[in-house]
Amino acid sequence: MKIFIFIFLLCCSNANGQALVNIQLYLDNQQVSTAAKDFYNKKFKAKDDEKTLSIIDSLFTKNNSTRPFYIYLVSKMAFSSDGALSEAIGYSGNEFFQKKPNDLIAFLYSGNPIIDKSFLTNWAKIIAGEIAINCEGKEKNCLNTMKQSIQPLIKETNKQHFLAFYRLLENSFH
Repeated sequence: MKIFIFIFLLCCSNANGQALVNIQLYLDNQQVSTAAKDFYNKKFKAKDDEKTLSIIDSLFTKNNSTRPFYIYLVSKMAFSSDGALSEAIGYSGNEFFQKKPNDLIAFLYSGNPIIDKSFLTNWAKIIAGEIAINCEGKEKNCLNTMKQSIQPLIKETNKQHFLAFYRLLENSFH
């Protein structure tokens, strides 16, 4: 089992760690938080509390091999969030996209069957919602500024998907 986990971690580090792999590997990984495992196993519902917010904060983990699991969990949370939890997901989700756009794009467009098709539109709504809050009346200008700041960070392999995602964001403001 240790050899399997080592090979998994090695593959993730070579692939920039953004491909979601077998969920059981995350559940067996000691570097994944207990809160994340408990949420996945439906031991608690996402709400505006310390456990849930710790999972959202883990989007920014330095561990490339576990980050896809946290993206997955936050994507699941976005389905049923409201109030303060929606605000936390919106703020952190927007910041995550701006700081680690390749990670989100690679995750959303990975083609992995476990990634629900609605994750893509939900993430677009999360980010568009933050733009609407922060740039009321100037959403298109802010979106264009965001594109200009993020586009140089996008890896060649993600460029087409980034542009497709950007179009989803643009469509939010028509």
